[in-house]
Amino acid sequence: VLMGKSFVLPFDKQSMYRAMTRQLDLSWEAYNLQQFRENFNGDNAIVFPKVACASDSVLVESWMDGESVSRLFSRVDGHNFTAQTGSEALDAATDAKKRKLASTIFDMTVKMYLRDNYIHGDLHGGNLMCSRDPNDHRVIVLDAGLTTALERDWASPFGYLLHALSTGDADKVAEKLVQFNEGTEAVDHAAVRGAIREKMKTYMPEGRSSGVNMGSMIGEILCVLQQHKVSLRGDVALTIVTMSISEGLIRQLDPDFDIVRRSLPYFVQFRSWRNASLEGKEWDGACESNANNGGLPLHGNRGVAVTANKYAVASL
Repeated sequence: VLMGKSFVLPFDKQSMYRAMTRQLDLSWEAYNLQQFRENFNGDNAIVFPKVACASDSVLVESWMDGESVSRLFSRVDGHNFTAQTGSEALDAATDAKKRKLASTIFDMTVKMYLRDNYIHGDLHGGNLMCSRDPNDHRVIVLDAGLTTALERDWASPFGYLLHALSTGDADKVAEKLVQFNEGTEAVDHAAVRGAIREKMKTYMPEGRSSGVNMGSMIGEILCVLQQHKVSLRGDVALTIVTMSISEGLIRQLDPDFDIVRRSLPYFVQFRSWRNASLEGKEWDGACESNANNGGLPLHGNRGVAVTANKYAVASL
Protein backbone atom coordinates (compact mmCIF):
# COMPACT_ATOMS: atom_id res chain seq x y z
CA VAL A 1 0.00 0.00 0.00
CA LEU A 2 1.46 3.37 -1.07
CA MET A 3 -0.30 6.67 -0.29
CA GLY A 4 -3.58 4.83 0.15
CA LYS A 5 -3.28 2.79 -3.05
CA SER A 6 -3.00 -1.00 -2.89
CA PHE A 7 -1.13 -2.59 -5.78
CA VAL A 8 1.85 -4.74 -6.71
CA LEU A 9 4.73 -2.39 -7.43
CA PRO A 10 5.78 -2.92 -11.07
CA PHE A 11 9.57 -3.34 -10.86
CA ASP A 12 12.50 -5.63 -11.54
CA LYS A 13 12.59 -7.65 -8.32
CA GLN A 14 16.23 -8.76 -8.42
CA SER A 15 17.69 -5.26 -8.48
CA MET A 16 15.27 -4.14 -5.77
CA TYR A 17 16.24 -7.17 -3.66
CA ARG A 18 19.93 -6.25 -3.93
CA ALA A 19 19.21 -2.70 -2.81
CA MET A 20 17.17 -3.88 0.17
CA THR A 21 19.60 -6.57 1.38
CA ARG A 22 22.69 -4.38 1.06
CA GLN A 23 21.51 -2.30 4.00
CA LEU A 24 22.15 -5.29 6.28
CA ASP A 25 25.89 -4.61 5.83
CA LEU A 26 26.67 -1.84 8.32
CA SER A 27 29.88 -0.94 6.50
CA TRP A 28 27.60 0.09 3.63
CA GLU A 29 25.61 2.32 5.97
CA ALA A 30 28.89 3.82 7.20
CA TYR A 31 29.90 4.53 3.62
CA ASN A 32 26.55 6.23 2.97
CA LEU A 33 26.90 8.43 6.04
CA GLN A 34 30.35 9.54 4.93
CA GLN A 35 29.09 10.24 1.42
CA PHE A 36 26.14 12.28 2.70
CA ARG A 37 28.42 14.24 5.06
CA GLU A 38 30.62 15.07 2.08
CA ASN A 39 27.67 16.02 -0.13
CA PHE A 40 26.22 18.36 2.51
CA ASN A 41 29.51 19.70 3.81
CA GLY A 42 29.02 23.41 4.50
CA ASP A 43 25.23 23.12 4.76
CA ASN A 44 24.72 23.91 8.43
CA ALA A 45 21.01 23.05 8.32
CA ILE A 46 21.64 19.34 7.56
CA VAL A 47 23.52 17.09 9.99
CA PHE A 48 24.61 13.49 9.47
CA PRO A 49 26.28 11.54 12.31
CA LYS A 50 30.04 11.07 12.04
CA VAL A 51 31.28 7.50 11.67
CA ALA A 52 33.74 6.53 14.41
CA CYS A 53 34.33 2.98 13.20
CA ALA A 54 32.46 0.25 11.38
CA SER A 55 32.39 -3.38 10.30
CA ASP A 56 29.76 -5.40 8.49
CA SER A 57 27.94 -6.02 11.79
CA VAL A 58 28.88 -3.07 14.06
CA LEU A 59 28.59 0.68 13.45
CA VAL A 60 29.67 3.35 15.95
CA GLU A 61 28.49 6.91 15.25
CA SER A 62 28.70 10.26 16.98
CA TRP A 63 25.95 11.03 19.49
CA MET A 64 23.09 13.15 18.16
CA ASP A 65 20.80 14.95 20.61
CA GLY A 66 17.23 15.85 19.65
CA GLU A 67 13.71 14.51 19.22
CA SER A 68 12.02 12.60 16.44
CA VAL A 69 10.48 14.78 13.73
CA SER A 70 7.47 12.43 13.72
CA ARG A 71 6.37 14.00 17.01
CA LEU A 72 5.54 17.20 15.13
CA PHE A 73 3.28 15.79 12.42
CA SER A 74 0.14 17.70 11.42
CA ARG A 75 -3.26 16.70 10.11
CA VAL A 76 -3.12 15.79 6.40
CA ASP A 77 -5.95 14.71 4.08
CA GLY A 78 -8.30 13.85 6.93
CA HIS A 79 -5.73 11.85 8.92
CA ASN A 80 -4.60 13.21 12.26
CA PHE A 81 -0.82 12.89 12.59
CA THR A 82 -0.57 15.48 15.38
CA ALA A 83 1.22 14.33 18.52
CA GLN A 84 0.55 16.25 21.70
CA THR A 85 1.94 15.78 25.19
CA GLY A 86 -0.79 15.96 27.82
CA SER A 87 -2.90 19.04 27.14
CA GLU A 88 -0.14 20.96 25.33
CA ALA A 89 -1.41 22.57 22.11
CA LEU A 90 0.60 23.21 18.99
CA ASP A 91 1.32 26.91 19.32
CA ALA A 92 2.51 29.41 16.76
CA ALA A 93 6.18 28.76 17.52
CA THR A 94 5.77 25.03 16.99
CA ASP A 95 3.87 25.60 13.77
CA ALA A 96 6.60 27.89 12.50
CA LYS A 97 9.20 25.29 13.40
CA LYS A 98 7.33 22.59 11.50
CA ARG A 99 7.12 24.73 8.39
CA LYS A 100 10.81 25.56 8.58
CA LEU A 101 11.65 21.87 9.00
CA ALA A 102 9.49 21.03 5.98
CA SER A 103 11.40 23.57 3.91
CA THR A 104 14.78 22.27 5.11
CA ILE A 105 13.85 18.64 4.44
CA PHE A 106 12.55 19.56 1.00
CA ASP A 107 15.76 21.42 0.16
CA MET A 108 17.80 18.41 1.26
CA THR A 109 15.80 15.84 -0.69
CA VAL A 110 15.70 17.84 -3.93
CA LYS A 111 19.47 18.29 -3.75
CA MET A 112 19.82 14.53 -3.28
CA TYR A 113 17.78 13.95 -6.46
CA LEU A 114 18.94 16.73 -8.75
CA ARG A 115 22.39 17.71 -7.49
CA ASP A 116 23.88 14.53 -6.06
CA ASN A 117 22.03 11.53 -7.52
CA TYR A 118 22.59 9.95 -4.11
CA ILE A 119 19.32 9.57 -2.23
CA HIS A 120 18.41 8.48 1.28
CA GLY A 121 15.85 5.74 0.68
CA ASP A 122 14.00 5.81 4.00
CA LEU A 123 13.26 9.42 4.91
CA HIS A 124 10.30 8.97 7.24
CA GLY A 125 9.83 11.00 10.40
CA GLY A 126 11.39 8.38 12.65
CA ASN A 127 14.71 8.65 10.81
CA LEU A 128 14.92 12.42 11.22
CA MET A 129 15.58 14.40 14.39
CA CYS A 130 15.31 18.06 15.27
CA SER A 131 16.49 20.15 18.18
CA ARG A 132 14.19 20.81 21.11
CA ASP A 133 15.20 24.47 20.84
CA PRO A 134 12.41 26.22 18.83
CA ASN A 135 15.04 28.52 17.26
CA ASP A 136 17.28 25.67 16.09
CA HIS A 137 15.99 24.43 12.73
CA ARG A 138 18.71 21.93 11.89
CA VAL A 139 17.68 18.48 10.68
CA ILE A 140 19.60 15.40 11.84
CA VAL A 141 19.42 12.45 9.44
CA LEU A 142 19.74 8.87 10.68
CA ASP A 143 19.63 5.29 9.34
CA ALA A 144 21.38 5.65 6.00
CA GLY A 145 21.44 1.93 5.22
CA LEU A 146 18.98 2.20 2.34
CA THR A 147 20.06 4.50 -0.47
CA THR A 148 19.42 4.72 -4.16
CA ALA A 149 21.40 6.21 -7.04
CA LEU A 150 20.71 5.93 -10.74
CA GLU A 151 23.27 4.63 -13.19
CA ARG A 152 24.73 7.39 -15.35
CA ASP A 153 22.78 6.40 -18.47
CA TRP A 154 19.50 6.74 -16.57
CA ALA A 155 20.13 9.85 -14.47
CA SER A 156 19.31 12.22 -17.32
CA PRO A 157 15.95 10.69 -18.39
CA PHE A 158 14.94 10.43 -14.73
CA GLY A 159 15.64 14.15 -14.31
CA TYR A 160 13.27 14.84 -17.18
CA LEU A 161 10.68 12.56 -15.59
CA LEU A 162 10.84 14.69 -12.43
CA HIS A 163 10.47 17.86 -14.46
CA ALA A 164 7.50 16.41 -16.35
CA LEU A 165 5.82 15.40 -13.09
CA SER A 166 6.35 18.90 -11.72
CA THR A 167 5.01 20.66 -14.80
CA GLY A 168 2.11 18.31 -15.53
CA ASP A 169 3.48 17.05 -18.84
CA ALA A 170 1.69 13.69 -18.86
CA ASP A 171 2.97 12.65 -22.29
CA LYS A 172 6.59 13.11 -21.19
CA VAL A 173 5.86 11.24 -17.94
CA ALA A 174 4.48 8.30 -19.92
CA GLU A 175 7.38 8.38 -22.38
CA LYS A 176 10.01 8.28 -19.64
CA LEU A 177 8.29 5.59 -17.58
CA VAL A 178 7.98 3.32 -20.60
CA GLN A 179 11.66 4.03 -21.30
CA PHE A 180 12.41 2.56 -17.86
CA ASN A 181 10.45 -0.61 -18.64
CA GLU A 182 12.38 -3.88 -18.28
CA GLY A 183 9.41 -6.18 -18.74
CA THR A 184 9.16 -8.65 -21.60
CA GLU A 185 5.47 -8.15 -22.43
CA ALA A 186 4.39 -5.80 -25.20
CA VAL A 187 3.27 -2.39 -23.94
CA ASP A 188 0.53 -0.32 -25.55
CA HIS A 189 2.24 3.08 -25.44
CA ALA A 190 -0.86 4.99 -26.48
CA ALA A 191 -2.98 3.34 -23.78
CA VAL A 192 -0.38 4.10 -21.11
CA ARG A 193 -0.14 7.70 -22.27
CA GLY A 194 -3.93 8.14 -22.24
CA ALA A 195 -4.35 6.61 -18.79
CA ILE A 196 -1.58 8.76 -17.29
CA ARG A 197 -3.12 11.87 -18.86
CA GLU A 198 -6.40 11.14 -17.09
CA LYS A 199 -4.75 10.51 -13.73
CA MET A 200 -2.60 13.64 -13.86
CA LYS A 201 -5.52 15.79 -15.02
CA THR A 202 -7.29 14.90 -11.78
CA TYR A 203 -4.40 16.11 -9.64
CA MET A 204 -3.15 18.95 -11.85
CA PRO A 205 -6.22 20.51 -13.53
CA GLU A 206 -5.94 23.64 -15.68
CA GLY A 207 -5.90 26.81 -13.61
CA ARG A 208 -5.26 25.03 -10.32
CA SER A 209 -4.44 27.32 -7.41
CA SER A 210 -3.51 24.81 -4.71
CA GLY A 211 -0.57 22.47 -4.26
CA VAL A 212 -0.37 19.00 -5.76
CA ASN A 213 -0.52 15.81 -3.70
CA MET A 214 2.45 14.35 -5.56
CA GLY A 215 2.58 11.13 -3.54
CA SER A 216 -1.03 10.22 -4.31
CA MET A 217 -0.59 11.11 -7.97
CA ILE A 218 2.50 8.91 -8.22
CA GLY A 219 0.56 6.08 -6.57
CA GLU A 220 -2.14 6.40 -9.25
CA ILE A 221 0.49 6.40 -11.99
CA LEU A 222 2.13 3.27 -10.60
CA CYS A 223 -1.28 1.57 -10.66
CA VAL A 224 -1.49 2.44 -14.36
CA LEU A 225 1.92 0.87 -14.97
CA GLN A 226 0.84 -2.29 -13.17
CA GLN A 227 -2.32 -2.52 -15.25
CA HIS A 228 -0.36 -2.13 -18.49
CA LYS A 229 2.42 -4.62 -17.64
CA VAL A 230 5.19 -2.03 -17.35
CA SER A 231 7.98 -3.34 -15.09
CA LEU A 232 10.31 -0.57 -13.96
CA ARG A 233 14.05 -0.84 -13.42
CA GLY A 234 14.70 -1.57 -9.73
CA ASP A 235 16.70 1.62 -9.09
CA VAL A 236 14.01 3.75 -10.74
CA ALA A 237 11.21 2.03 -8.80
CA LEU A 238 13.02 2.49 -5.48
CA THR A 239 13.68 6.15 -6.25
CA ILE A 240 10.02 6.78 -7.12
CA VAL A 241 8.83 5.13 -3.90
CA THR A 242 11.36 7.20 -1.96
CA MET A 243 9.91 10.33 -3.53
CA SER A 244 6.46 9.43 -2.21
CA ILE A 245 7.79 8.82 1.29
CA SER A 246 9.62 12.16 1.33
CA GLU A 247 6.62 14.04 -0.04
CA GLY A 248 4.36 12.53 2.60
CA LEU A 249 6.79 13.55 5.33
CA ILE A 250 6.93 17.14 4.10
CA ARG A 251 3.14 17.45 3.85
CA GLN A 252 2.71 16.03 7.35
CA LEU A 253 4.85 18.91 8.61
CA ASP A 254 3.33 21.55 6.33
CA PRO A 255 0.07 20.53 4.58
CA ASP A 256 0.18 23.68 2.42
CA PHE A 257 3.69 23.08 1.09
CA ASP A 258 3.64 23.34 -2.73
CA ILE A 259 6.30 20.87 -3.81
CA VAL A 260 5.70 21.46 -7.52
CA ARG A 261 6.32 25.19 -7.55
CA ARG A 262 9.12 25.00 -4.99
CA SER A 263 11.01 22.41 -7.02
CA LEU A 264 11.26 24.26 -10.33
CA PRO A 265 14.16 26.64 -9.46
CA TYR A 266 16.27 23.60 -8.55
CA PHE A 267 16.05 22.36 -12.14
CA VAL A 268 17.60 25.64 -13.25
CA GLN A 269 20.25 25.63 -10.52
CA PHE A 270 21.37 22.03 -10.77
CA ARG A 271 20.35 20.78 -14.22
CA SER A 272 21.40 23.63 -16.56
CA TRP A 273 17.80 24.26 -17.66
CA ARG A 274 16.84 27.72 -18.85
CA ASN A 275 14.07 28.82 -16.49
CA ALA A 276 11.64 27.64 -13.85
CA SER A 277 8.67 27.25 -16.17
CA LEU A 278 5.45 25.58 -15.06
CA GLU A 279 4.61 24.97 -18.71
CA GLY A 280 7.34 22.41 -19.32
CA LYS A 281 6.62 22.22 -23.06
CA GLU A 282 9.96 23.82 -23.99
CA TRP A 283 11.85 20.66 -23.05
CA ASP A 284 11.65 18.93 -26.40
CA GLY A 285 13.94 16.20 -27.70
CA ALA A 286 16.60 18.59 -28.97
CA CYS A 287 16.76 20.39 -25.64
CA GLU A 288 16.96 17.08 -23.84
CA SER A 289 19.91 15.74 -25.82
CA ASN A 290 21.80 19.05 -26.10
CA ALA A 291 21.58 20.33 -22.53
CA ASN A 292 24.89 21.66 -21.21
CA ASN A 293 25.38 18.63 -19.00
CA GLY A 294 22.94 16.16 -20.54
CA GLY A 295 20.69 16.60 -17.54
CA LEU A 296 23.28 15.23 -15.11
CA PRO A 297 24.25 16.93 -11.86
CA LEU A 298 26.83 19.67 -12.30
CA HIS A 299 29.25 19.30 -9.42
CA GLY A 300 32.32 17.14 -8.88
CA ASN A 301 31.87 13.38 -8.91
CA ARG A 302 28.16 13.55 -8.14
CA GLY A 303 25.73 11.84 -10.41
CA VAL A 304 27.51 8.48 -10.52
CA ALA A 305 25.77 5.49 -8.95
CA VAL A 306 27.84 3.53 -6.44
CA THR A 307 28.10 -0.14 -7.32
CA ALA A 308 31.30 -1.20 -5.51
CA ASN A 309 31.07 -3.94 -2.88
CA LYS A 310 33.82 -2.54 -0.62
CA TYR A 311 33.62 0.80 1.09
CA ALA A 312 36.38 3.02 2.47
CA VAL A 313 35.42 3.25 6.14
CA ALA A 314 37.28 2.93 9.41
CA SER A 315 37.32 -0.68 10.57
CA LEU A 316 37.02 -2.12 14.04
